[in-house]
Amino acid sequence: MGTSTARLFEIFSQDPKGPKAHALRYCGPITSATIEAVDLLDPVLLHPEIVKAIRHPNHARHANRVVRFLKQVCSTASHEALRTAAQQAVGLEALASFAHRWVERADVFPPPPFPASAGVVPLTSAAQMIAAGKTFDNYLRGASKIAEVLLGYAYHYVVEHRAEENAKPERYAVEITPLSNGGWVVSTIEGSKGERVSAEAKAAVLKRMLALGALAPANPARYPEAKALEATLGIRRFDPLDLPEAEHKANDAA
Repeated sequence: MGTSTARLFEIFSQDPKGPKAHALRYCGPITSATIEAVDLLDPVLLHPEIVKAIRHPNHARHANRVVRFLKQVCSTASHEALRTAAQQAVGLEALASFAHRWVERADVFPPPPFPASAGVVPLTSAAQMIAAGKTFDNYLRGASKIAEVLLGYAYHYVVEHRAEENAKPERYAVEITPLSNGGWVVSTIEGSKGERVSAEAKAAVLKRMLALGALAPANPARYPEAKALEATLGIRRFDPLDLPEAEHKANDAA
């Protein structure tokens, strides 16, 4: 009797109604990797649909890594709650769908790079990002964007700007991304529902973020008329902030 076969017999004979036996009984074809996986998997993941998608012991180790992460970022991710959610996951992407649902509940975010100030609010939970995403009708409500913040790849702010003294303040979504030196750079400024952000509003929002300590993605040694010469010289650079114009207006307003 091989090692895997012996272990399979041991699981079914010693605890026939236990979670490992249940997962193996209904996961489909059983391989040696499947048997090893049920011994490696975090107990919350011992469900047939999850086990079915495990093809290698390293997959089981990765699944455990996902569970550890979810426990760190979700205060409600108790053993029982995670186990119940795992039981609802189906298909080859069971682990991913399980993880996405929990990421959308994340409430233990990294501290914001810059504190809130008047009219500048960091989004510090998945619920806040989802609500902002619905308001702006943009990417902020997606699990992948929430995960980027949890993993330290980005942070998001909502910034208010009043174009005229008596006008209602408009709100803008700002994404900042980290640099290797510890700084954070403004990467996008977006208005509601994909509407174009005027150069004046972009400059005002950029100025607010720069005042907090954020950086602008610009080359300080750039030729002063670089933007005007790009087309003639055959240069096509995507600039989501249109920074030369925005920075110019921000400097004029300073």
